[in-house]
Parts: sequence; C-alpha cells; structure tokens
Amino acid sequence: SFLVALWLLYVIFFAIVYFLIDSTSTSINDKCALSNTPNQPISFSGAFAFSLETCTTVGYGLPNSTNDIFEPECRDILLAVTLQMISSMLFLQLY
Repeated sequence: SFLVALWLLYVIFFAIVYFLIDSTSTSINDKCALSNTPNQPISFSGAFAFSLETCTTVGYGLPNSTNDIFEPECRDILLAVTLQMISSMLFLQLY
C-alpha cells in the first residue's frame, strides 16, 4: 500500500507540473496549450488524466485533440513528459 500511495503522489506531482506549465501566459494562447478551451488553462482533473496517461503509457487522448504539444516550440511540456516517462520507468525497475 505504501508503493501505491507513492505512485499516486508521483502522478499528482506531475499533474501539478502540467497544470502549472499550462497555466503560464506563454501556453494559454498558443498551440502548446493542453486545454481545449481558448484562453483557459487545463483543469486539474484534466492535468491529472494527462499525467496518468503519460505514466501508464495508455496513449494520448489529448485534452485539446491535437498533437501540437509534441512540436519543438513546446519545450516545457516535452521536458515534463520526458522526465515523467524516464522516472516512471525507473520507479518500475526499482520496485
């Protein structure tokens, strides 16, 4: 049960990261935004779902129905996704 709690905290941590990245003024109005509502950042529940999808590698039903966040100019999201995937693989290997 400790590992489940640790894993859940890990998913929540990255949900907060995605929420904060998407809430910045640079991503709200551009194609790097995770939200599908113009000028509105992603909700925390949407960020949690995105984090869970990233961590479990179930595939992306992206909140804004586009793959634009994987473009080079979306460095913050790309970095967060990469860090979450690497740390997720390490977590699974260690436990």
